Order: sequence, then structure tokens, then C-alpha cells
Amino acid sequence: MQHARMDIRTDRVAGPRPAVRRKIAALLTASLVLTGSITLAAPSAAAGAAKVKQQAKKVKTSRLPAPIKSVKSKPGKKPGTAVISWKADNTFVSYFELELASTSFSKKIKTLPNKGLDYRKVKIPRTAKKFTISEKLAAKAGAPVGSGSHIIFRFAAVNAAGKKKLVRAFPYQQAVHTAPVTPAKTGIKLRFASYNVASSRATATTRPWNTRKAKVAANIVKSKADVVMLQEVGPGNEIDGTSPNGGAIPKQTESLEKAVNSIAGGSSYKLVKRNAYKAPGTLSASQGARILYNSARLAEISQCADQTWWPEKQRYREYSDTCTITLPTLKSDTKSAERRAVYALFEDRATGTKFWAVSAHLDPRKAPKGKKAKQYDKLRGRQMTTIISTMDRLNTQHHPILFGGDINISQYNQTSGALPHRKAMKAGYQDASAAKKRQGVRLPTSNQWMVKVKPSSMGYGPRIDVLMTKGIIGSLRYVNTMKRVDKSRESDHALIHATVRVPGT
Repeated sequence: MQHARMDIRTDRVAGPRPAVRRKIAALLTASLVLTGSITLAAPSAAAGAAKVKQQAKKVKTSRLPAPIKSVKSKPGKKPGTAVISWKADNTFVSYFELELASTSFSKKIKTLPNKGLDYRKVKIPRTAKKFTISEKLAAKAGAPVGSGSHIIFRFAAVNAAGKKKLVRAFPYQQAVHTAPVTPAKTGIKLRFASYNVASSRATATTRPWNTRKAKVAANIVKSKADVVMLQEVGPGNEIDGTSPNGGAIPKQTESLEKAVNSIAGGSSYKLVKRNAYKAPGTLSASQGARILYNSARLAEISQCADQTWWPEKQRYREYSDTCTITLPTLKSDTKSAERRAVYALFEDRATGTKFWAVSAHLDPRKAPKGKKAKQYDKLRGRQMTTIISTMDRLNTQHHPILFGGDINISQYNQTSGALPHRKAMKAGYQDASAAKKRQGVRLPTSNQWMVKVKPSSMGYGPRIDVLMTKGIIGSLRYVNTMKRVDKSRESDHALIHATVRVPGT
């Protein structure tokens, strides 16, 4: 019988609440139904559908279900799983309905789609009190194990006894993250970070670099990161980002390196490359992707040159494109839109463990919606694919890879849901924010220079800055250092860092 649908729902948002202890009944193993977008996680689709249908027949009266008292969520016991639990009077409930997606959705809010990206709908037997989102279902809903991504969900009670389906929705859209992978117990413990520090050129008149660099340097030292993937640290002078004038004015790169060592005490922190990636006078976009490392612990063994021989003048010029990756641009772009990622191979001095580090700043252009929005999203996806394929080609010895960057798109994006992140996940990378211990995840990684930033009401702030790994199992700790209130922001981004165990190869 075809049923019309009448929803009794509002659209509010709430953060995750403390969940009750997990206790999964055998009944729930056959509780998912697969018909189109309705997903089955039971031994068989027929058995699951039969169970829901059999229980639904017990409800003979067509009446709107009572308000749902509470809905809670928490990560599951197994990696990639999550548990939803609820309290509700099921007297007039034919079955419960769980809608899942990777982005926000609503049937009431006009600015949101009816279905989010990776949308799934699950029917749950009326007698159930809990439901486990399996690793497989979570992946289909846009949160594969190790992604650090959360699942947005809505929960409702449905009465299907009459000609019309009567739906009582829990009024809050919620979100939950799945259980992370158990981190490796062997390998060297290493902390890596990503930090967009805001270029001296872009902020010359409003927030001069010389007024910010000490705080930027202090944040780096305080993080105790062994290697830091930087963005917007340009080869131009520290005052306005233009030519260093033959060395008369320090480069922003040199200025930052000096400031970090001044605060740390000593000279162990080094940039892999300080000079420009392209010849002076050549059109280019950002040349600010850089890598800073603690040379007391790590040796840079990729021999990344910082100068290029000029045969006509029989001398070196202060630029080099070694250890850089030219990223794709749009066909309509000029060379002024061309940007580069940078990489280096490191060796731990104590153990000989080797790993690659990669820093990138993907295209920043955005559009509200439509073809332009998709065009820019796809461009960032292609840029990440280029980085991935280049590292695959270089990494003949299969060393672990650490990636840090500003990908300029968050998981909340309705067009692609952070396409570069998805490309990396498909290529075998994992997000270091999928950690056993997480700090600052309710806050965004970018503040847009605002004094105050609000924590996400759903529990997960947008992340346009990411830390990812390949060849490493799990993450011990992830920290977003964003401050909720800061009257003197040193950058429009926060430093983020993660601690992992890097295996020997």
C-alpha cells in the first residue's frame, strides 16, 4: 500500500549528549532494510525486512507516536562503528527511522537539501532501544574508518497503520563520529603539525608580519612538533612580501625560521627551502607551502636544492623548483594561478626510520553554488590527486607519508563534501584527527580573523586544515589549538598537530 507522509518535526540542532553503555541485542543484527537508499546490515535483506514488517503488523491503530524522549550517540566498540540509543514510547510506533548523511539536511530549512551527501535511510524494529552503525554503513554514509569524518543523523518514530504515515521526528539534527583505529604500539612516536600563518604580503597593511611572527613562532615551539607543514610563508620580504631587495630585507621564510629558533633557544629548527620556487619575475600564485623541522632529531635526506645555476652569469640564482609539485589549474587560468606543494624525505637520527612530509595549500577560490562551485571543488580534487600520484611515483621504498595542508574546503561542503580529503582516503591515506584522544574538535580550524569563534552546536567544527597519513596505523592524539576568544590573532588559521607512531621500513 502506498502511504502519504505527514511529518511532525522541527529543525533544531544539538550537540552529542553522554551515551548509555552499549548493549546490542541479537534482534538488532537483522534490523536494517535495503530498498534503494534504505540500507541493510542484517544477515539477509529478506530477513531484515521481514523482522521490521512482522513487528510493524502488531500496531493496528493509526496514531501519531508520542514525542521521543531522548536520542544519544557515541562511538562504537569496534573501529568505524557508532551507537545510537533512544528512549521512546513505542505503543503507536510501527518502526523507527534513522536518516544518515555526511552533510546537513532538512525538510524544513530551505537553505538545506532534503537529503545530505551520502544519504542513507534505515528502518529499525519498534522494540529496539539501540542501534549500531556498522563500519560498512558508516562508510556508505561518508565516514569510512580512519576518516575522522562525522555522521549527521536524524531520528524519527513512524506509524504506518493507516493510509497516511504519521512521523514523529526527534527535533534535533545530531552528529556522531565513529570509533577510531587502535594506534600502532611500535614505531617511533612523532608529532607533526600544519599551520597556515598568513602571508606577509596579504596582511602588510592590516596585520603586519612583524607584529605577528613572535606569536606564530611561539605556537610552533609550544606544539613540540618535530615537523611542521606550513602555508603562506612566502619568499618575499617580511614587510610586504615583495622582493627582498638583494637580501636587504629578510624574507618571510628566514624571518620565521629565526623567530622559532630564538624562542626555542638554539638553531635546530630549519626550513627545507627558504627561496622562491620560480625564477624572479615569473608569474606564480602562492609559493608559501613550506616544511619546518627539528634538525636535532631529524635529518632531511632528500637533498632539496634552494638555488639554480645560471650559466650565462656563472653564478647561482636564489630559486629552485626541486622537491616541489606543480598543481593543476583551470584551463582559463594564467601562470599567476599556479601554485606548488612541497615535499621532503626525513630520517630519524636515532633509529634510521624514514618518512616523507608533504605540505600543500590548495586553490582558495570559492563560489556560493552552481557550476563555478563544482568547478573549484573539482580543481582542488585534481590538485590532491596530483600530489598523491607524485608521491606514489617518488615513494619507491614505500616509506610512510605525512601530509599537512590547507585544503580550502571542509567536510560541511554541500557540493562535494571536502573532495580532496575523499581523494586522499580512497588512495589509502587516513586522517590523523581520527585519534584516541581529540582536543578542540568542536572549533573550526580557521577563524577569518574574528575575535570570537563559536563551537559547533553538533560537536564538530569545519576543518579546512588537515593532517593525513599513509602507511601509519591510527593516531594517538589530535589537537586543534584554536582559541575561542583571542583579541590579537596571529593568523586566520590555528595550528593543528597530531601524534603518531611511524613504523620502520
